[in-house]
Amino acid sequence: MPLEPTTMKTRLLSISCAVMFAATATYLLYATKPAASVETNAAALDAEVINYKQQDQYEKTLTYAGIIKAENETRLAFEIGGTISTLNFRLGDTGTAGTVAAELDTRTLAAQLEATRAQLKQAQAQRDLAELQFNRAAKLNASGSVSDDRYDEAKLGLASQTALVASLQANVSATEVALSKAKLVLPFNTTINQRMVSIGDVVAPGTPIYDLTSQNGREAHIGVPSHVAAELRLGQTLTLHLKSGMVEGILQTISDKVDLRTRTRTLRITLPESADPIPGEVAVLNHPTWVKSSGGWLPMTAITEGNRGLWTALRVTTNDSGAIITQRAAVEIIDFDGDRVFVRGTLQDGDQVVASGTHRVVPGMMIKPVETSR
Repeated sequence: MPLEPTTMKTRLLSISCAVMFAATATYLLYATKPAASVETNAAALDAEVINYKQQDQYEKTLTYAGIIKAENETRLAFEIGGTISTLNFRLGDTGTAGTVAAELDTRTLAAQLEATRAQLKQAQAQRDLAELQFNRAAKLNASGSVSDDRYDEAKLGLASQTALVASLQANVSATEVALSKAKLVLPFNTTINQRMVSIGDVVAPGTPIYDLTSQNGREAHIGVPSHVAAELRLGQTLTLHLKSGMVEGILQTISDKVDLRTRTRTLRITLPESADPIPGEVAVLNHPTWVKSSGGWLPMTAITEGNRGLWTALRVTTNDSGAIITQRAAVEIIDFDGDRVFVRGTLQDGDQVVASGTHRVVPGMMIKPVETSR
C-alpha cells in the first residue's frame, strides 16, 4: 500500500537529520584528537665508546717453549763387557767426580793378566838367550869361523824373540787397561736419575748402567724462528718463565743450523745458580716484536660476528637531525692479544666505536657516548 505524501516527507526529514548528526559527531571527534608525533620520545642509551687509532704496525709478544737441561747429562756405561759385581748408587743419590759407581767381576781378567805376565817373562828369557847367541855368531862370523847362514839364523832368532816380547808387553798393557775399565767412575758431581741394571747382570760394552745429570749448571734450550734469532745478540739478558717463577738468563749461543723438523734455531740460555730449576722442566720465552700491518686495536667486547667470516663494530656517527646514533662497520681480525683484537676494515682513524654492550645496541639506535679509558 503506497505511503501518503505527508508520511514520506516526515521519514526523509528524519533520515537527513540523522546523517547530519553523524557527520557533525565525526567532525567533532577528529577535530579534538591530537595529531600523531613523528619523533620518538625514547631516551638515548648510555654506551661506552673508545677511539679507534689507526697504525701501520703493532707490537706482539711471541711465546716460545723449551726445555731446561743440565750442563752435563750422560748415560754412564762400561767400555767392556762382563758381570756386574758392585753398584754403589741408587735413584736420587748424589756423588762427587772420581767416585767409583760400579764394578765388574775381574777374576777372569786378573787370571789373564797373570798368565800373560808369565809368558812375557819366558819370552824375555828367550830373547836374552837369542841375543847372546847372536853376539857370539857375530864375533865368529867376523873371524870367519861361522858361516853367514849361521849368522843370519842367529840374527833372525833375536828379532823374532824381541817381537814376541813386545807383543806380550802389549797384551799385558791391554789387560791392565781392561782391568781399569772394569771400574765405572763418576765423571762429574752428579745426581743419579736412574739405575738400569742389578748386581749379577751380564752386560755388553756400552750398556747403560746409570742415567746422570750434573748437580751444577742449568741452561734452557729454546727453539725460535730464524727471523727472531736474527733480532737477538749473544750476551743479551732474556726473561724466562719457569714453574717457580720468572728468572733472567744470559744468551750464550745460537745454533747455526735450522732444525728440519721444527724449522727453528736453538738458543742456549744459561741460568743463575740461584734459579736451580729441574732438568726437563718447561721454560717459556716471551719475546716482543713488531709486526708490519695496517689496522688498530679494539676490545674483544666491541666486535660481533658478521657474515662470510667478517666481523662488525658499531661506529658512532650523527644523523641528519643531529642525533648521535650507531652505524655498522665491517672489520677483519688480524691478531689477538689477551682481551683485545687487532682489526682492519671500514673504520677510519679517530672514529668512535661502541666498546661494550653491543648486544643492547643496534645500528641506527640513539646513544649517549660515555668515554672509556681502555
